[in-house]
Amino acid sequence: MVNFSRTEAELVLSSSAQPVMGLTGLSMDPRFGDHGLIASIWPAQSPTEYGSMRKQYVRLWDYYALELAVMDGNADLCAIASYTGIVSLVRNLVQIEGEISRAEALEAARAVSGPEPSEDKLMRSVDIAVRVWLTLDISSMDLRRPGLLTWSSTRTLSEVIHSHFHDLEREQCRDPTSDGNIDPDLNADYLVAYHGYTIVWTDNLASHLTIDWKHKTLTIYEHKISLHNHLRLGVSCPIPTEVLGEAIDTLNLLFPFQDDGTKRLLAKHKKPFYGLGMCNRTRKLKLSDYSYWRSRIADILYISSGPAVGLRQLRLNRKGDNFLQFATFWIATAVGVLTLISIAIGVAATVYGARQYELSLKQYDISVLQLCVDPQALERFSVCETVRR
Repeated sequence: MVNFSRTEAELVLSSSAQPVMGLTGLSMDPRFGDHGLIASIWPAQSPTEYGSMRKQYVRLWDYYALELAVMDGNADLCAIASYTGIVSLVRNLVQIEGEISRAEALEAARAVSGPEPSEDKLMRSVDIAVRVWLTLDISSMDLRRPGLLTWSSTRTLSEVIHSHFHDLEREQCRDPTSDGNIDPDLNADYLVAYHGYTIVWTDNLASHLTIDWKHKTLTIYEHKISLHNHLRLGVSCPIPTEVLGEAIDTLNLLFPFQDDGTKRLLAKHKKPFYGLGMCNRTRKLKLSDYSYWRSRIADILYISSGPAVGLRQLRLNRKGDNFLQFATFWIATAVGVLTLISIAIGVAATVYGARQYELSLKQYDISVLQLCVDPQALERFSVCETVRR
């Protein structure tokens, strides 16, 4: 059992509770973005290392801002409603060895708030702290929203997380006949450019690679730095290391390093994780390399095997597998253009003939006029007419 200290966490930050908004355009707490919260999640990370990689945490701080803004707006429903308090609670949870039961989580919260708050208020604060710690949408209340992991009183935090990813492992894909090989050209930029998909970014790892077939959206988890840190620094992280590693592999697959299209796409979406590179892992190009997200990767392969959409279908893609569609369109276009040219030439010839006829009539009129004004010409015309008869 861990003996939690309230004063230890208070040494990190000022104990004054200011309204916490984030990097999302709202007012900025002067303590926000410091090393305190990061150190509570990953104690092994030094301030120097954090400072050198600060850019990689920008979007993660945006997420923290949203969670803490929710806490700030519902302070009367939470036992802990300050930034300092959440930092302390996260630190207490990280210090618990082994699986974390709800009873242990409540004890960790009471060590920060004192014994007065109710269990419901304590658990709401625990929910916020766990979401900040793990970037997983976990709640002690069964709210039945997509991607939510419900933490019941009979299960440990690890059991809740393992159960979700075990179910994900058994998820069915649309095309079970895939040969298992992944084309190296497959990436998120290709899905957007050639297949009309829109990327929806999520802070919730449980929603990673969710596909909305009707609206053609692909939901992608964006906090690669969190995965990377949990994998190399998180000694007590309840997310299995296999899940963390595979999540990084899926991001390496969809956003390959040293790919110009990927770099432009991430810059456009203002996502900094391109700078993390491959996180010391290789790009996995076999479906069998994936376990938890295998069915969703298979669905992405199914999408990429379909015909291109929009103006992109008029270009031969890098794989050349749309050659028939490409050739059919351009042959039909060429035939159409030649037909239009033929019609234009025919119309021009008709107009030219009509103009020639009009010119002949005018020349005849001029000749008649000359006969009328020239007596000698009229006499010659009469002689010719006599001879002809």
